[in-house]
Parts: sequence; structure tokens; C-alpha cells
Amino acid sequence: MTVYARVRDAGRAVQRRAVVAGVLAGLLVAVIALLEQYEPWERYISNVAATHPTDHLLVLIARTPLSTFASAPDLPAWGAIAQVLVLTTLGMIVLGWRRLLLIGFGAQFTTNLVVHALVVSGHAHWLGLHTRVPALDTGPSVVVVALAIAMAFELPTPAVGTLLCIGSALEVLLLRNLAAPEHLIGLLSGTVLWWASRPPTTFLAPGRYTGTLQQHRRAMRRATAATVAVIGVLAIASALSAPRARVHHGVTQLLPLAAAHVANGVLAAAGVALLILSRGLLRGQRRAWLLSVTAVAMVASSDLARGRHFGAASISLVVLLMLFIVQSSFTAQSGRRSGIVVLRSAAITLAVAFLATVVAVVALTRRSRHEPRLAMGAAARTVVNALFGWRGQRVTERTAGFLHAGVFGVAAAVAVISVWRALRPVLARQRDLDDRRALRQRARDLVERFGDGTLDYFVLRDDKELFFFEGTVVGYMVTFGVCLVSPDPVGPPAQRELAWDAFREFTDRQGWTVAVLAAAEEWLPIYKAYGMRAIYAGDEAVVDSATFHLNGGERKSLRQAVNRVERMGYSVTFHDPTQVSDELRVSILALMNKSRRGGVERGFSMTLGRIFDPGDTGLLLAVCTGPGGTPAAFCQYAPAPGIRGWSLDLMRRDPADHPNGLIDFVIVETIRHVAAHGGGEVGLNFAAMRAILAADGELGLTTRSVRFVLDRLSNTMQIRSLWHFNNKYGPRWIPRYVAVDGAENTVQVAAAIGKAESMWELPVVGRWMGPRGVDVGVGGQGTSATRRG
Repeated sequence: MTVYARVRDAGRAVQRRAVVAGVLAGLLVAVIALLEQYEPWERYISNVAATHPTDHLLVLIARTPLSTFASAPDLPAWGAIAQVLVLTTLGMIVLGWRRLLLIGFGAQFTTNLVVHALVVSGHAHWLGLHTRVPALDTGPSVVVVALAIAMAFELPTPAVGTLLCIGSALEVLLLRNLAAPEHLIGLLSGTVLWWASRPPTTFLAPGRYTGTLQQHRRAMRRATAATVAVIGVLAIASALSAPRARVHHGVTQLLPLAAAHVANGVLAAAGVALLILSRGLLRGQRRAWLLSVTAVAMVASSDLARGRHFGAASISLVVLLMLFIVQSSFTAQSGRRSGIVVLRSAAITLAVAFLATVVAVVALTRRSRHEPRLAMGAAARTVVNALFGWRGQRVTERTAGFLHAGVFGVAAAVAVISVWRALRPVLARQRDLDDRRALRQRARDLVERFGDGTLDYFVLRDDKELFFFEGTVVGYMVTFGVCLVSPDPVGPPAQRELAWDAFREFTDRQGWTVAVLAAAEEWLPIYKAYGMRAIYAGDEAVVDSATFHLNGGERKSLRQAVNRVERMGYSVTFHDPTQVSDELRVSILALMNKSRRGGVERGFSMTLGRIFDPGDTGLLLAVCTGPGGTPAAFCQYAPAPGIRGWSLDLMRRDPADHPNGLIDFVIVETIRHVAAHGGGEVGLNFAAMRAILAADGELGLTTRSVRFVLDRLSNTMQIRSLWHFNNKYGPRWIPRYVAVDGAENTVQVAAAIGKAESMWELPVVGRWMGPRGVDVGVGGQGTSATRRG
């Protein structure tokens, strides 16, 4: 296929936009060339679009974008117009507008910076210049060379690329001017930028699973969020200084001081907003990107209005260009009603902040004998004048300083509340009852076919939303903007990679941070392929019924407890929860209401959260009755085909006067029951950080520090005691992990896990983390359909 055919085929979809972009770029070159013919405008054009290697660095950066469209003295205007028009049009077709901007302006910036560094460091002779002459740059020719070599690689057309390289080499050898080395640097820059801007999917075989594209997006989001946060900090620091007229390098303040006061408030609001927006950028929210573009433009405009050096504004403009280049990484949605919420919140916040400032001004002036005492109306007019920089009631320097801080506070408060509400993440979709039943049944069928893990049955919890990919189901819950997944996706092993790939695409569109609770080791390579970090959380205890025994010294305490309970007349019976009698059902529900503060059941990843649901077929209920025939304790187990046995779900005992070891007796009898009916294993409790608590020998500083904290927490939480409880059964340990999206999300994920796992039951800290009195679902009706984040 010829080059013409390739360009024609690629340009069909963007032909009109490419032509419009090329014509507009050519018109800009023509307008600048025309203005240079008139003496009053020639000096202005020189100040904003003419770059020299000896210019101040910030001035050089600020002038670089427009210098691309200003033709060099030895290049006719019609030649510059033709170059820009043709290359912009072809670049839009072949490279796309984002890569066009990245390669074109990136090469121009790189070339100017390299030449500047060589000249000011005394190495101008490397460029063929024997003195530090104030030579002008080459206009659009560097951009033309960079785009030409990039398109030669993209099409590909080796002949064109070879001719460009040969031409640049001959130019350097034969000509002793600034243009020749600049063209060579532009050629190299264009090659590097073309290679760096290639979509990640071009490196991979078609149809092959990979998390490279999503990792690339998240890397872009992290870098962009960090850059925007830095701009926000700098803007806030600048806004805290009083606005005043300044003159820098012959550039005077173009606007009156009143406008500078307004710009100070705008700068404060934009700086605070950028700090909050960085969080939305990490999520990849499109709305955060749009607001960031607006806020960065406001920062640049405010710096210019306040008479600051053009360098500060140029940095903001560079960041603005970067935002446009990486915008494809920001596609996540935000809450649907966020716009209305933002307007309402902004109005309320502005009113409250304004009233608080007015009251503070009244109180401040009345407490000082040296200042005029202002009534409420006069104070309100003074605050309004301070906000807009108008002249009004004269106040002392102390009050003026307070008003300056008040302007900052009002603007910052409005920005914080408004932007925070605007970036609310998408909530998990609420479905009607019929849809939920159909999805639960579909998930139940998949669990019966493919559920082989000890936790797979718990994907059927009522508060979990379900995502399906062919024969795989993923259970998740969204809280605090974090999508908590547990257990690992359930489905055929051959679909694991593709299913997780589809799920991550889904979560990226929603703007959710993803964390996996109680992840199994076999899933860690897939999670890590998406840039997730695996953090060891603890171990799950699993007892083999075929090898379990109560003999020997290591089982002495357990053996004594079981024998004591049995001698006192207690016994254990086993039932299908859907087949129990009404009398037993009422007795067990009464037992649940007497324990654990009204029936609150902790857990999200390792509990089902309900009992006696008609749909939960195949569960095992072990009921311990006392001498009087009344249930004293019970354990409910979920099926775990992967271990040919059961996984512990609910574990309750009557808080009344019963012998110690009642739960031990139930578990031992369950293990014996499983052994007598074909064998298999029984999954018990999860022991947090067991490997660290059980570590022997020489320990490192980190391990000792973690163990010290765990020992202190064990005084109020079941950490070490739960490990000892499980360990006396001689289980094998299955390590479990928490996989999170990057270290920057650790705090948010920890808060979401605390809420999902019902950590409000914990002493002191728990009471601040959630509501009280959430009962375990009975018959599928006692748990809310979905917890919202």
C-alpha cells in the first residue's frame, strides 16, 4: 500500500477536523507574520514569541509555544504557513491530535532547553556558534522535522526517514548556523517522543490478556495528580502573600490593583481546588480533569493579573498542555447528581463563610479603640470591597490583614466544599428485587459449578453487588469510593485473566479504587499484573478431618475441655438450615438475640451474614444442646468443594452459665461428623498476621515492631487469642492477602475495609466507624440490599 493510500485510509474519520486544525494553525502563522510588519506590534510580538538561547529560562519557556508559529527571519512567511498547514493536517490524520501536540511542542521545548543549556554553560561551540550571540530560533522548522520523522516511523516509510536523517547530517556538516544543530536535536526528540507516545497495546499480541494499558493509565493519573497537587500548593503559597504591583524585566502589571485583589481570591480558590482535584485525578474521573484544566488556567491568569513574573504563569501553561495530552487516561464517571449538589453546596458555603467573616470583622473593630467601629452593614460592605478589591471603608493594617485572610478563607472554603461534592464517585447501581434474585441465582449456579475455594460461597452475601463475565462472577461492595472485592472471582481457571481484565475496565469507568480482601496466593500474579500491591493479612486455619485426633500432650487442653462438656450431658446434632423445625429455628434466633449486642455479626469477606435463607441449600448447621434440650451454641458452615468439606460461617454461644469449651466441643464434633461422612476438611477462623506472631529465631526490626503493635492490640482485640484458638486443632494454614491499587490508596482502603468488616464493634475506635445494631439477616430479609459508599 502506498503512503498516499495509508494517509487516505487513516484520514477518513478525521478528515474535516484535520483540515480545520491545519487551516487554523496556518492562519495563526499568517496573523503573526502580518503583525510583525507594523512597528507598534513588532516589539510586542518579539516579547512574546521570539526566543534566544541567552534568554532567561522562564522567559524562554513562556515564549516557546508561540515561537512555533513565528517564522524565522530567513524563512519567508509563505514557507512557514505552508509548513505548519501541511504538517498539522497530516499530523492530525497520522498521529492524532494528542500525539501531534506532544511530539510537536515537546520537540520544540526540548530543543530550546538543550540549546539554552549549551550556550549559557559556555559550550556554544558544540552548536557551531563561537560566541554567545542572541540568535533567534528556527521558528516552526523544528516542529516540522520532529513531526516528519514521527510520521515516517508511524506509517512506516523508511525512505522518508532515511532522507530526513541524511539531510540533517549534511546540514550540520555544511552549515555553520543555529538552525542545523536545532534540526538535528528536533529529529532525535521527535524519534524519542514518538516511541514514548505509542499506545501500550501496540507492544502486545492481539487478543492477549494484559494489564499494561490499565497500568499505563494509572501511571499517567499518578503523575498528573502529583503535578496538579504541586501547582495547587504553589498557588496557595502565592495567594497567602498580599497582592501588590510589580515590574519584572520590563513587563508591568497590565491590570489595576483592584483586579489583583480579585485574582488573589481566585488563586486561593484554584489552589485549594487543585489539591482536592488531585484525588479525583487519581481515580481517573473525567470531571476532575475538566475542573483541573479550568483551575490551572485560573492560576495562570491570576498570576498574570497580580503582576507576577511570567515564569509562574508559564509553568501553569506547561501543566495545562500536559493535561490536554494525557486526557485519554481520564474517562471515569462521577456521581450523576453532583452538579446540583455542587451548586447548592457552593451557595450555602459562600453564605456561611461570608457571614462568619462579617461577624468577625464587627467583633475585631469593636474590640480595638484605635479602629473605627463598624456596624453589621458597614462590615458587610467592607468584606465585599475586600473581595473585589474596591475602595471602601478605610481600616487599619491589622483589619486589612484579617480581611486578606478572610478573602482567602472564603474562597478556599467554597472551593473545598464544591469540588469535594463534585467528585463524589459513582455508587453501585441499585437493582430491583426481581433483578437481584435473578443475579443471585445465576451466581449460585456458578458457585455450585466452579466454587472450589473455602471462601467462594460468601460471594452470595446480600450486601455484595455482582459482576459477570461469561462463566465468572465477581462479588464486590463500594464504600468510600473503594470497590472491595471478596472472595477472589469465582469461575473456570481458564477465564481468570480475561474476567479480571473485564472487571478492571468496568471499575476504571466508574472511577473506583480496587482492593481485594482475603486474596489467595494463586491470584496474586494476576493482581500484580495490574499494578496492585499484595499485603500479607494473615492465615485461614483448615483442619483435615481424616488426620485430626485428640491424643498427645499438644491436644491435652482441648481433649479435657471436650470431655468435660460431654460428661455434663451436652450433645451436638447436625441439620440442613432450610429443613429445621420451627421450634429449633425460634430457639436459635433467641440465642442469637442474647449474644453479640443484638446480633451484630462482624465480617464481609468470611461470613455469609444471614441464616435460614431458603436459597441457602447445602449448608451445615451444628447445634449444641444442653441437658435440658435447649440450644446452648451453634456453628453454621458453608460448603467448600475445594477442600471437600465446609467453611465456618456463624459461631455463637449462649452467654448464660455454661461450661467452658462449648464452642470447642461443637467444632470437634463437626470434624468427627465430616470424617464419618466421607472425610474432607473443615475451615475455621482467620488468624490475622499469624506468620508474624508465630515467627521464631532472629527477627528483623520491622517484624519486631509489627509484633509489638499486635501484642498491644491483642489486649482489646482478638488477634493473638484467635491464633491460639485455631492452633490447638493442628490445622494447616492458608495465607491470605489484601491487594490494593498503589500505596497512595492505603488509608482510604483501610477505612473502607474497617466499615465493610464491621469494625465499629472494636473498642474505642470502632464507635466512630459506623452505625450500631445492624442485625444478621434472617431468611434473607435482615440485611440491607447494598451498603453505599
